[in-house]
Amino acid sequence: MVEGDRRALTEPGALMSGLGFDFWYPTIPTEIGKIVPGSPAEKVGLRIGDRVVAVAGQPVADFQAMVKIVQPSPGKTLMFAVDRKGEQFDVAIEVEAQREGDRMIGRIGIQPAAGLAVPASMRTVERFGPVNAVGRAIEKTWDMSLLTVRMIWNVATGDVSVKNLSGPINIAEYAGFSARQGILSFLSFLAVVSVSLFVLNLLPIPILDGGQVVYQLAEVVKGSPLSERAQAVGQQIGILLLLMLMSFAFYNDLSRLFS
Repeated sequence: MVEGDRRALTEPGALMSGLGFDFWYPTIPTEIGKIVPGSPAEKVGLRIGDRVVAVAGQPVADFQAMVKIVQPSPGKTLMFAVDRKGEQFDVAIEVEAQREGDRMIGRIGIQPAAGLAVPASMRTVERFGPVNAVGRAIEKTWDMSLLTVRMIWNVATGDVSVKNLSGPINIAEYAGFSARQGILSFLSFLAVVSVSLFVLNLLPIPILDGGQVVYQLAEVVKGSPLSERAQAVGQQIGILLLLMLMSFAFYNDLSRLFS
């Protein structure tokens, strides 16, 4: 794989499709289990228990097949074939456009009756005692710290797309998404953000804690404290670097938001 193609895989959302992989999803029937109030599905009179048979003339065997037709169609009007207690009828639904990350997707406001039932053979549960849990936590923190350092280096050298940098807008969006998935997902997200900020704070930039460490090492080598002029210049450079980094992160957030 050439360098340009490899870097293109680091663009947000491009890795799996670029490698030719896709996630496995359990088969979910197209029976409607929940209708969002005020959604297009409610407006056309769909009910809980209805089963979608086809969308835009294409038969749908499961809920995911229906999603693959609806999501790429924001703002379009699609014809749904619906089965209600053995009686079939057609209904036109205008797909609502909603933002998800950096793209617009289509939704009609329905959820399946069945949950994501993952087979027991695909589930793995690990439990640790208090002592082992501390060791595992330290190991995971170390691995995440190394990953963050490698990502920063790869972004700086151009091996990874700079579009992966996120600011507070994107972080808040993902925080809300993880919170909706449950307390464990939310706590895991907070842990990742905390470790990332810990590593960023140790970068050798004068205004950060890592910069203060550099100052101390310079004083040890020099044998005397740095001049106030040198420290002031270092602080100004650090502020400039942080402003550039935050401006770029905000730019990425706004680009995803308004693209």
